[in-house]
Amino acid sequence: MVELFSGVLGVPPGGWPKKLQKIILRGQAPLRGRPSANLEAVKWEEEQKSLEKNLGHAVRRDDLLSSLLYADVFAKYDKFRQTYSDVSVLPTPAFFYGLKSGEEITVEIESGKSLIIKFLTISEPHPDGTRTLFFELNGQPREVNVRDQRAAGGRARSPKGRPR
Repeated sequence: MVELFSGVLGVPPGGWPKKLQKIILRGQAPLRGRPSANLEAVKWEEEQKSLEKNLGHAVRRDDLLSSLLYADVFAKYDKFRQTYSDVSVLPTPAFFYGLKSGEEITVEIESGKSLIIKFLTISEPHPDGTRTLFFELNGQPREVNVRDQRAAGGRARSPKGRPR
C-alpha cells in the first residue's frame, strides 16, 4: 500500500487524495515524474546474449522483456516450457483437467496444421507405478506409458496417500 501511494506504480489521474496519502506515507515524500524515469537503460543485445547463454537456447524479444521484468517467474516458466513444450495450444479445460474417456479435442499445432486427439482409456496401474494411456491422434491408435503419482507398488492410492 505504501509503494502504491508513493507512486511506484504510477499515479491515477488527478492524483491520490492528499490527506490519505500523507497518512499512508507517514511523512515520506511521494515520487515525482514517471515511475520508470530513474531506471537505467537496458542494453538489449547484451541482456539477450546473457539470457540465451544462461538458458542454453535462443529467446524472443518478449521472452527477454519478461525475464527483465519478472526474472524468477520467467525462469520457472521457461523451464516448464522446455520440459513440456508450448502447452498454450491446448484448450484450457484439457490442460487443467485432462480428457475424459471418449473425449476428443482439436489442437492447432501451427498455422494450418491441426491435430485431433481422442482419449480412449487408461490401464490399471502396472507394478512399476506406471499406467498406459490409449488414445488416437488423427484417427491412428497410440499409447504411452506415464508415471502415476498416486500409484505405489501397483496399488492405486488416494490423494492423501492412503490405499483405496
